Amino acid sequence: MIWAHAPIIFPTIFGIRKTPYHPILWVSWTLFQVSLAGRILFGFLEVYELRKIFGIANGYLILIQFGLMAGIVIWKIRKKGGDGNLNHRRTENPEPILNTRG
Repeated sequence: MIWAHAPIIFPTIFGIRKTPYHPILWVSWTLFQVSLAGRILFGFLEVYELRKIFGIANGYLILIQFGLMAGIVIWKIRKKGGDGNLNHRRTENPEPILNTRG
């Protein structure tokens, strides 16, 4: 859920129009899946110390994912030299919005 929704939800919440998709996110996703499989495996095998280690790794990988997404957004904003609204053209004199509610 984090990897599918966070790159869409967080930029929307913070008013950024650029999504943080980058191939580096596959690395954290893969490591997250490995740590999750380790937690499940060692839970079934009742090796609780390794289950705990994989669980801690699982939590850190979630934090790393958020950090990577934030870094990617900042990098993309700085790369374009804008304010985050990278999908829209700027206009010198924008047209006023007319009030249609009478």
